[in-house]
Amino acid sequence: MSKVPDNVSDEVAAGSLVGGLTVLTLVRESYAVKKGDWILVHAAAGGTGLLLGQILKDLGAHSIGTVSSAEKAKLAEEAGFEHVIQSYEHDTVLSKVKELTNGEGVICVYDGVWYLLR
Repeated sequence: MSKVPDNVSDEVAAGSLVGGLTVLTLVRESYAVKKGDWILVHAAAGGTGLLLGQILKDLGAHSIGTVSSAEKAKLAEEAGFEHVIQSYEHDTVLSKVKELTNGEGVICVYDGVWYLLR
């Protein structure tokens, strides 16, 4: 059992727990992130993305986040993303990822927006 501070609603507390469990599942079960891995996270300024930025930094991974605006880029950077790309456009993201990784690419992509762009 966890104590929830008085200024945090039950809804926010429950949402934080679900988001945290989602992120832990992604970095441990979906792909076990290791120190030095290059990871790409779409929607880096969303709830799950911001948590991923913090956890990836703690794990020692190289994190690249994509966002849609300068305001969101700032949030992603503050959350710990090493690099932030202000675009979801495939060719822009691909060329920037190749540039950042010296042509190697990333080992894993966490994509919470793909279905929105189809």
